[in-house]
Order: sequence, then C-alpha cells, then structure tokens
Amino acid sequence: MPSLPRGLMVAATDSRHYADIADQVYRFTPVRAAPEDLARFPGSNERIRLANYAQMIRFCHRLIEISTGTASSIDGTPR
Repeated sequence: MPSLPRGLMVAATDSRHYADIADQVYRFTPVRAAPEDLARFPGSNERIRLANYAQMIRFCHRLIEISTGTASSIDGTPR
C-alpha cells in the first residue's frame, strides 16, 4: 500500500461548535486519505473507503478506551 498523507484538520470543521462548551478541542481525523479522496473535501459528495471507515472506528474506540483508563495492553490483557 502506498504511503498516504496524514495530518491535522486546519479547516473550520464541525468542532468549532464545541468551543463554548469544551476547554480543549482537537481537530484531527484518523482517516487515511488518498489524493483522489482529498478532491472531494469539502463537497456534496464527501466519502471515504470502507476500509478507512472501519479503521477510523477502531481508532476512536481505542482512543476512548485509553482516555477512560479501560484500555487493555496490546496483547489483550487488562492493565
């Protein structure tokens, strides 16, 4: 698989709506976007590959586990 660009979201995302209720707002996306994907952002036909969607869900699930202290180690044993 070729190396795909990654990075922070520097545009005005929906996260701007949380500025009044959150002390810290992080603008990033765990989606690996290929150059042809980037041409669709922003737009009326935004979409990502199914494999990227599944990877994004796994990332968010792991992030929640880590931030709540419920994460297991890499080998699956509880911490």
